Amino acid sequence: TELVEDTQAIARYGRNVTKMDAFGCTSRGQAHRAGLWLIKTELLETQTVDFSVGAEGLRHVPGDVIEICDDDYAGISTGGRVLAVNSQTRTLTLDREIMLSSSGTTLISLVDGSGNPVSVEVQSVTDGVKVKVSRIPDGVAEYSVWGLKLPTLRQRLFRCVSIRENDDGAYAITAVQHVPEKEAIVDNGAHFDGDQSGTVNGVTPPAVQHLTAEVTADSGEYQVLARWDTPKVVKGVSFLLRLTVTADDGSERLVSTARTAETTYRFRQLALGRYTLTVRAVNARGQQGDPASVSFRINAPAKPATIELTPGYFQITAVPRLAVYDPTVQFEFWFSEKRITNTAQVEKSARYLGTGSQWTVQGSRIKPGTDFWFYVRSVNLVGKSAFVEASGQPSNDGEGYLEIFRGLIDETLLGQALKERIDASALRTEVTQLEEDIRQRMDTDIAEVTRKIGKAENSLTQLVAKKNEDQTLAIAQVSQKVDRVSSEISQTVSQGQSENARQIAQVRQYVDKKGSEITSTTDKKLGDQAVTIQQIQRVQSDTRNELNAMYMLKVQKTKNGIPYVAGIGAGIEDVDGQTLSNILLQADRIAMITPENGNTTPLFVAQGNQLFMNDVFLKRLFAVSITSSGNPPTFSLTPDGRLTARNADISGAITANTGTLNNVTINENCVIRGKLSANQIEGDLVKTVGKAFPRDSRAPERWPSGTITVRVYDDQPFNRQIVIPAVAFSGARHERENSDTYSSCRLIVKKNGAEIYNRTAMDNTLVYSGVIDMPAGRGHMTLEFSVSAWWVNGWYPTASISDLLVVVMKKATAGITIS
Repeated sequence: TELVEDTQAIARYGRNVTKMDAFGCTSRGQAHRAGLWLIKTELLETQTVDFSVGAEGLRHVPGDVIEICDDDYAGISTGGRVLAVNSQTRTLTLDREIMLSSSGTTLISLVDGSGNPVSVEVQSVTDGVKVKVSRIPDGVAEYSVWGLKLPTLRQRLFRCVSIRENDDGAYAITAVQHVPEKEAIVDNGAHFDGDQSGTVNGVTPPAVQHLTAEVTADSGEYQVLARWDTPKVVKGVSFLLRLTVTADDGSERLVSTARTAETTYRFRQLALGRYTLTVRAVNARGQQGDPASVSFRINAPAKPATIELTPGYFQITAVPRLAVYDPTVQFEFWFSEKRITNTAQVEKSARYLGTGSQWTVQGSRIKPGTDFWFYVRSVNLVGKSAFVEASGQPSNDGEGYLEIFRGLIDETLLGQALKERIDASALRTEVTQLEEDIRQRMDTDIAEVTRKIGKAENSLTQLVAKKNEDQTLAIAQVSQKVDRVSSEISQTVSQGQSENARQIAQVRQYVDKKGSEITSTTDKKLGDQAVTIQQIQRVQSDTRNELNAMYMLKVQKTKNGIPYVAGIGAGIEDVDGQTLSNILLQADRIAMITPENGNTTPLFVAQGNQLFMNDVFLKRLFAVSITSSGNPPTFSLTPDGRLTARNADISGAITANTGTLNNVTINENCVIRGKLSANQIEGDLVKTVGKAFPRDSRAPERWPSGTITVRVYDDQPFNRQIVIPAVAFSGARHERENSDTYSSCRLIVKKNGAEIYNRTAMDNTLVYSGVIDMPAGRGHMTLEFSVSAWWVNGWYPTASISDLLVVVMKKATAGITIS
């Protein structure tokens, strides 16, 4: 048992099993061919025809292959009878009007005197019925039959099955469709192109074009919008849709079918999976066109195709791009200061930024000249894609950074205070006014005290006079007490002065021994914040009896228990036997501003272990690497000696052992002492192109038929010549008993649409060759080479032509003479 099947037919029509006995087959190969012959017969030969003819039509027996011209099926007149024959003008008068095709060669089949069919070329048609042909076959009689062969219609061949005689003297013929390519298909696996139909009615609808499927989310589920169009408008056509899903094992399952007259259709409530949508056009008779398919997925989104990194000042902006835009997809952004070699560790090692269409990372930690890494993946309602890595650096434009620092410094209170000027005259006026106020207040106070003393003296005088006698004894007693107290006070003062002198002596002794220090401190608290300003002046001696001096100014703020310090210090000390002076600064940002001419741009700014300056003049520069600004940099010099420059003008000599040059122009002479190898060279050289002429495939001996077009572009600044080497073409002579016939081969050459050669070869061989000038600047040149051959007395033409070769070269006479 041998199994023979056609998978494409099974997919289209379903499985239809037929068993047959391979009688006479002696091998599996013969049995397989018998089964394949049966399948191809059922697929290709699907038409049967019945018609009746008179005795004149009995020119065949069952089994013969006949050609049928059916006007009703073709939709135009394709056959009839010849009413008149004019051999001198080669004109035939037909019984009905015909129409010629706008392109191609139209043939008409006639019956000669021997009863054999002969095909000749139709050259023109007058009044629809008068046909001028290339020649009149011998013996063509009036009222004989004719058949028309148009290049737009496929030849309808049938194999006669039976012939029956009717009672009226006519003969009924039954024939089945015959496909001459079937044997080549079965034996050699040849491809059969069945697009050309035997009718002009367009029975079979064309295949749809530009089929697309757009997936969108719908409330947690998914829907697909299918769109397509047709190459031409067909009346009454509809579209049959078939949606299948593919499992992991490769099997397909039908999901849905639909039929619509529109060119769009929406599928709803689809699950995750891989889908295939097939659409084919169906006409009103139920005939289906060729199917068109498109595949799509409802799964996690595709990963970003590219990530564009845009550098900024202390910032980098990442913008991912998909290969195909999908509005339902967003992107997750992860950031790392170090590269993560294993993307599976991104979520553990990198910092999650957020989800969006783009993201900007900024801050003082984004330092110029340092690589930073982004890890981005696509996300939608279904899931997430794999990570895509991208690295970049912020802008390295020093001038731009200085402008930014200028704005930042101007916004600080310190920067504003530094720009304020001291008004000495206002201070002097204020001091003078203060002195005057104090002087007036002292004069007033002294006058008041004097008045009060005088009043008190008068009162005491009166009191003493009145009671002098009564108080004499008491005054004496008071005087004694006063004297005693005065003595005690004097003694106490004397002892206090002695003690102070002793303590001062001790302080001076300590200062002379240990050093000198003056500290001024100002502080204030507000809630959990505390600010302290401290100024220290210190002179001291070390263990080697060396004096050191220093001055420090520190500003400290404590917030949430964390101290933040800024300060400046200047000092002189001895280090390793040498006196060294230092000025130290402590701050997150250090800037120097010269207010000359109102300029507020800093001379330099130091921040984050980096220094930004505008203009620098150096006698020497020692650097591990040098990189210019720009993205990408226009100039760089790496530690390994690699120099990269986008544009360099070198006036001196260049010595190189290896390297690569791109887009280089040599203005003057160049000497190459070694070997020169080149893949492509344009300019003053020869270019050639060749091609074989097309062939007509309607017979085993394919004859030349078709056109070759050569287009030479006007893309060179010098004159050129187009050389066509010899092209040989020939026909053939066919010997017959009564007369000889010929196969003709014609070659036509056109230059820019104008004919420059037209010759026909019969039983001889003709040769065409030429040289065509092509001046520079006059536009492109188009050459057309058309070859054709004629059928003779029903025989396929025997013609041949050699391949075409075209040579294009510069037109010059230097180094050559002709006489």
